[in-house]
Amino acid sequence: MAKKVEMRQKNRKGNAVKWYREDFFILGPSVFYNDISKVAKAFGEHLTPSQVNEVVLTAIDNLAVEDRAISQAAGVLLSSFLEECGMDMEDLPMVVKEIYNHLLRIPDSRAKEEALMAVVNLATKRLNPVVDSLLDCSMDCDEQAAAIWKALAANAYCRPKLLRPLLQRLQNEDPNAEVTYRRRSTSVMPMVATNVLCWLLSLPEAGAIVEDKFGHLLLALATQLYFLLGASRRSIAGPRLDPLATTVQALQDLIRTGGYAKEYSTLREERCWEMLASPGGFFQGIRLLIRTLFTCSKVHLRTTFKQANDYLHRLDAKERAVGMAFFSELLFHPEIGRLFSLQYIMDTLIEWMVAPSPLMQMGSMRGLGYILEDPLALSRYTKKLPGVLRELRELLRFTKPEIREAAALLTGFNAQYLKPDVVSSKEIDAIYRALLDLQGDLDVAVSTAAVAASEELLRHCGKHDSSKPRVLYPVTYHTRPPHPEASMIVTYSHNS
Repeated sequence: MAKKVEMRQKNRKGNAVKWYREDFFILGPSVFYNDISKVAKAFGEHLTPSQVNEVVLTAIDNLAVEDRAISQAAGVLLSSFLEECGMDMEDLPMVVKEIYNHLLRIPDSRAKEEALMAVVNLATKRLNPVVDSLLDCSMDCDEQAAAIWKALAANAYCRPKLLRPLLQRLQNEDPNAEVTYRRRSTSVMPMVATNVLCWLLSLPEAGAIVEDKFGHLLLALATQLYFLLGASRRSIAGPRLDPLATTVQALQDLIRTGGYAKEYSTLREERCWEMLASPGGFFQGIRLLIRTLFTCSKVHLRTTFKQANDYLHRLDAKERAVGMAFFSELLFHPEIGRLFSLQYIMDTLIEWMVAPSPLMQMGSMRGLGYILEDPLALSRYTKKLPGVLRELRELLRFTKPEIREAAALLTGFNAQYLKPDVVSSKEIDAIYRALLDLQGDLDVAVSTAAVAASEELLRHCGKHDSSKPRVLYPVTYHTRPPHPEASMIVTYSHNS
């Protein structure tokens, strides 16, 4: 055999190979038992992909035999063949599925370890197909799948690379596609990926797995929650696991893994997880999560904001809504104004104020309120103030009360910047009239915000100046609005 191998200078694949006689010095069939890995390498160099596939499937079948010597030898042969020939092997999904199906039937622990190592060896050559094949094997990450994922996480090469394909599957994207398409809310792949992530994040190696992907995972899991809240559980749930509970658990494990143990306790006490799992409390939960998470530690602040900005440009409206919720609420932390361009942030927020989505409008107004706390932002903002006020005047008439409330609050905040050289008295008058209409709003939050905004306008724009013919001056009167919280209404009149 050694002579024949030595004589063949090139194999069928065209690769030059050289084997020394001493590699196969032992005569007879015992050569297969003394160094199976060398045999696999020698034969693998010369077998066609279909022949390699046949040998691999035969080895998998022999993993479950009762004879330990045969089972262990089959395991070593399988692991060695996939290490040497994994790149050229045909029908990879079938091989992964066969190993998965045989795991529970392998009686010998050493043979089982070799089977797991075989998948790891294959993953070092072709990670994305292995990940996809494993996701197809088990929706809820059962015992066999969990053992394979754990083996992959323990491998130094696979561990840092696992998250990328899983993140793409969590977002329902093809890891091999160059273009990202709109995700389908009915697909089961994001939920399957979530189940795997929930398992991986509970492992001791979780910190090394996450590394610099904390912000990516944070937004991806939050987006998955948002999709689940708007979809039928029956259409996306696995056979045993509750999709909402699993996603919330994955989010909790991520936060603990990221080093936010104290913040995790605070979020639990504030019932943040219940908010996130509720359709009516989801965005309130996001705001609480972002404010709490980065109050002390700023390690992941920058990367999370960059990822939120990326979500603003996604094709799917729900992904953009989650991106805006993160983008605007992260501005609560003043460090963002030092890490990124204030001009870009303001331009982005103002652009989304005119979006047809109420969620985007709400987020942009909240974000502007935060960013204007930064004195460095004011010089850039005053040039855009007239356009912002015109848009706010339209939003004060919006049908959704939360939009009217946010517009009133931001209008009141803007009152301090309404200088004569920036905004005309006619524009101030128009804003005043819009606020006056809201002071009797049936929604108590809206009417209270309108009163507060009116008071700010009075404080900053209500002084009489005879040189300017249309300047507001205050007239205070009592009325009977629908809510006692807004019983004192401050309005304005014009000098005539």
